[in-house]
Amino acid sequence: MRYPAMEAAIKFVNDQFPDCSVAILAGSASRGEETPTSDLDIVIIQDGIHHYRESFEEYGWRIECFTHNFESCLAQFQSEREQGRPILASMLVNGKMLKDDGRLEMIRDAGAANMALGPEPLSKEFIEASRYFIVFRQKTPTSRNM
Repeated sequence: MRYPAMEAAIKFVNDQFPDCSVAILAGSASRGEETPTSDLDIVIIQDGIHHYRESFEEYGWRIECFTHNFESCLAQFQSEREQGRPILASMLVNGKMLKDDGRLEMIRDAGAANMALGPEPLSKEFIEASRYFIVFRQKTPTSRNM
């Protein structure tokens, strides 16, 4: 039996991570846009836990679980900024709260601030190296243009 998305997410958090500080449902299910092939993206923040990603099949869903402690979460924000891809920050800022011990606002504020900064400027070396990978498409004249 496939539980409704929010119900499955809350049950998953309560069963698998009852001591977590913060839990967020992200992705399509958090927006009410899930399809029969969607999974549940759940972010767990818990003191004393190491950063890892794990997949589960529970309650009729595939579940992608992203676990962090508060320090690894903040470090991930910085790493994502350097890469120009704020995936975790976006999940936490835009996702639906499943559990909060009072620190969610702080972590969301940090994620939003990092996203507002935008990516790090590209170095001259990176730009020079990248220019060789850019492919230009040249238009060929058509018979009408001749």
